[in-house]
Amino acid sequence: MGVITNKSAAVTIINFLGIVIAAFGILYIQTKYLSQEEIGTIKTLNAISLIIFPFVLMGFGSAVYRYYHYFVNNEKEKNQFLTFVILLPLFILIIFTIASLMLKGWIDDYFFKDSPYLANIIYLLPGMVFHYVYLNLFESLLTIKTQIILSNFLKSVVSRLYLIGLVILYTTGLINFNTLLIFYITLHILNVIILAIYYFYQNPYKIKFGFNKNKKFKGFSIYSSYVVFGSLSGVIVAQIDTLMIGSITESLGKVGIYTIAFFMGVVIEIPKRPVIQLTIPLISKYLADGENHKVEDLFKKSAINLLILGGIIFILIWGNIDSIFSIIPNGDNYVEGKYVVFFIGLSKLFDLAVGINFEIIQYSKYYKWNIFLTPFLAIIAILTNWYFITEYGIVGTAVATAISIFLYNSVTSIVVYNKLKMNSINFRHLFVGGLITLVLFLGTFITIENPFLNIIGKSFIMVTVFIVVLYFTKMSLEINRIINTAISRVFRR
Repeated sequence: MGVITNKSAAVTIINFLGIVIAAFGILYIQTKYLSQEEIGTIKTLNAISLIIFPFVLMGFGSAVYRYYHYFVNNEKEKNQFLTFVILLPLFILIIFTIASLMLKGWIDDYFFKDSPYLANIIYLLPGMVFHYVYLNLFESLLTIKTQIILSNFLKSVVSRLYLIGLVILYTTGLINFNTLLIFYITLHILNVIILAIYYFYQNPYKIKFGFNKNKKFKGFSIYSSYVVFGSLSGVIVAQIDTLMIGSITESLGKVGIYTIAFFMGVVIEIPKRPVIQLTIPLISKYLADGENHKVEDLFKKSAINLLILGGIIFILIWGNIDSIFSIIPNGDNYVEGKYVVFFIGLSKLFDLAVGINFEIIQYSKYYKWNIFLTPFLAIIAILTNWYFITEYGIVGTAVATAISIFLYNSVTSIVVYNKLKMNSINFRHLFVGGLITLVLFLGTFITIENPFLNIIGKSFIMVTVFIVVLYFTKMSLEINRIINTAISRVFRR
């Protein structure tokens, strides 16, 4: 875990920088210069693209982790493998584009006739789907080689700067909103081109068709077929809230409010991404080699460390939630989403607490369980969203998401324990959870009239108490090691 901690440091810094940029872009620039309907349009475009892209990617993003090493030692087979996984999604995307353009009239009348902002979305979707497909694919290929810095920088930093720049151009009148969307997609495609050039520069490759009778290709095809359905269900769960809010409330404005609140809640999962990126190749290798004890060690250590890091972010956000809404532009228009932040944040905190259970199942011989579990989660998400949105509006959406994530993670944890005899939850999780609650309670007694000073003062006190207690109770050896290293460097100076 020490190696993972060290390697993920740069990515974590990039992701935090990206979140700072995103916070500025979403909570200040977008709320100040875009209408709720325009924010909702951008979110809906992304949500629909994310639901389509698993069909186009065909499960290759996950499959390359599991099967790439079977082809890499033979130059001809490696080139054949890469040609297949890179060109087949492009072929499928071309078919999808032609079909969607042919059916545009029917799609517009059936889905978007009451949404003028989405009138030309059919023309925009192929570009955005292309971006998600190939960003995911090249990111997977680079992650195998632990070359994860550029992809994270493009996704977390550059993409968010694009949108800020485009919104500023829009507010000056140099472009209209439709042009903003076109440039938004074009610049995201540029990211994919940069990533592809970087990959092929680092890993020389020649187009080569065929598979030279490699016996592993059949396994790759079967695995990809299973994964595509699991991935689709997972994406549906992640995006169904956005689409159902727009459908049930018939308001892109509500989607816009939800987008702002959801962003604040989902920030809590920042620490998970670099850990997952760097542990996936190790999990796949350890499981293939039968070294389950190493997987369990990663499982336990990642779970408690992710809970601690996520807990700090949750304390910072929920402990200052009223001050945050008071300082963002037009905050009164978005305060309706306050408890969306709470329930989404809580669900993400629980997701961090159980650790890398999905990834362990996905890269073990029990991967087919995810094929059954994710549709189960999708059905729960659809049913709970329908009920709670109807009854409680956008807050109901967050409650539905929290219920779905809790049930899914509980079931996957049971599967990991029963099949692989691994468990990430122990008394330390209860202690950290109780400490988070206590610190937030203590924060309610700290009130400074100026919202900026209130955020700074409360944050410093709450986080300091949280970290000090964790340090002296030794809840995480990795966290203690990082603190000790930082202290020694300070005193060495």
